[in-house]
Amino acid sequence: MNRNNTNANLKNIAIILAILLFTQAILILFLLNLFFGRPTPEYAGEQIPEMMRIARMPADWYDIDVIRYDGTAMTWVVHRIWYDNDVRIYNKYAHDILETKGKLAEDWTPDDLVYPMYAFEIEPRTGLTDSYETGEMWVYSNGFLITQTGNVYECDIDFSDLMVVNENDFLREVEVDDIMQMSCFRPLAYANHKWNPDYLKTTEAMDKRNPDIEATVVREYEIDGVPMIDINLKNNGEKDWHYEERTLFFGMIVFADGEWYFLDDDPAVDAYYGTFPAYSKVLKAGDEVKVTFFSRRYGEPPQGSYCIVICGRDGNDYNYACAPYRL
Repeated sequence: MNRNNTNANLKNIAIILAILLFTQAILILFLLNLFFGRPTPEYAGEQIPEMMRIARMPADWYDIDVIRYDGTAMTWVVHRIWYDNDVRIYNKYAHDILETKGKLAEDWTPDDLVYPMYAFEIEPRTGLTDSYETGEMWVYSNGFLITQTGNVYECDIDFSDLMVVNENDFLREVEVDDIMQMSCFRPLAYANHKWNPDYLKTTEAMDKRNPDIEATVVREYEIDGVPMIDINLKNNGEKDWHYEERTLFFGMIVFADGEWYFLDDDPAVDAYYGTFPAYSKVLKAGDEVKVTFFSRRYGEPPQGSYCIVICGRDGNDYNYACAPYRL
């Protein structure tokens, strides 16, 4: 009887020891995988500062725009958090991109660009507030990432997931014969910290200034790392002037190689979509007002002569207020 009990006890101890050993083996494998089993990225390097700036910003989710351009056609996918979209999908998209590693490229030139090229923007969002001026814009081609700060990095980015159109995403496909028509590719115009007019659009904004509207830069500052410029508008004329405070009706132009160039889309183009005068502000004759311009999307432009332009309407004619701005 005692022998049977002894055998039973030994059997139980053996089972317990086996379980402990198995658990220990699983734990060891887990720790080995945790510290040594992570996949090595295709491209080694440091995390990219321009992307880390976005990654460090508070965000509940991210809005992501990505455009694929093959030289003749543009495919634009907009990943926005609305309806019943799964936030986790978009956050994974954003973090996969923002964690990209690379190194500063040496001797990069626009000749290194090949098709397809990708332009993309990531906007961190919190709560229900709009934060469309906190993101960054990049262009990727042939293993090079061109940032809106003028830096160029060598890195690997896989856009296959980003080009997948999920339910409620926005998709647009259009033929484009001139890359300069797409402001999303503007970082190309500033690569290597100098303006390249081949990737900018000429403008007649200075010729279409409203002579009665006096525009003056009065203050430059930052809020939560977002650069802002306050502009004072004064109506010295005898007629009211309709204008817009929304970002898409602002723009910046630069004087380079003897001509003025828009650094993004002409805000007057958006004015033709019927938003005037329903949503416009009115600057009455003799009055003045302060408006705020968000300059984040222009990166860190080099020294030069610039003007901040605000699109407005006087009667049926679209014109501009232009605030001189020199860096």
